[in-house]
Amino acid sequence: MKELLEYLREQVITLTVYNYEGSDERLETLAGAFSGAGVAVTTDTTGRGSPTNLGVLHRGDEVFGARSVDEWEADDGFAAAFEGDDSDRAEIPHLPSDGMTISPETSRTKMVGISRTFERRALRERGGRLVAGFQTLSTITGSERTRAVYDRLANSGVSVTVCGYPDATIEDPPFEIFEDTDERFREYWFLLYDGNGNDSRKAALVSREQDPSLYDSFWTDNPETVDQLFALGSAEYPELL
Repeated sequence: MKELLEYLREQVITLTVYNYEGSDERLETLAGAFSGAGVAVTTDTTGRGSPTNLGVLHRGDEVFGARSVDEWEADDGFAAAFEGDDSDRAEIPHLPSDGMTISPETSRTKMVGISRTFERRALRERGGRLVAGFQTLSTITGSERTRAVYDRLANSGVSVTVCGYPDATIEDPPFEIFEDTDERFREYWFLLYDGNGNDSRKAALVSREQDPSLYDSFWTDNPETVDQLFALGSAEYPELL
């Protein structure tokens, strides 16, 4: 899933705060405000160490705007940049990461909630292709609810593949199992659903474990992005997708 995660990072607009001087709590609040719009927040330093607290909005080398952290936090800072009149929007274009959420420290509980939301979409659709990776197969065997959800998905008509390191045996599964014996996907929690041809049902979650029970996560219901992830995944991991 490394390639898919890197692809998602390339699509994201980033606010890089240079020479940040402030508390971790303030930075986390700023990141939370931006993540809902599909914007990641990072920090960096310049050789001279100045100016301080300068937030540059960019995608790669393409710069869309620069303001101080105070201005980005102000009521007419972040909001005006994305919800202002036409003259404001000319400076900062429509976000290509529209429909995407970024969360650098997502809890395991949150990950389960996101997965359940996307699984329900597939259950309602009763068709299509769903590929899910939960790091280890014991995630399935250790949760009666998770096993029941995936049994229902497969029995409803969804083509399901579950990926995980084979640290447990799943008895009589109605879905396909991909045993990640070489641990290629051991660090990744992911779910890709193609919507069964229905754009409104398409969804994807791709994340990597950073610390125990904390994940660097991207999730989206943008149909074009989901299609691209399936195409990339099929090219990189044909044995899985």
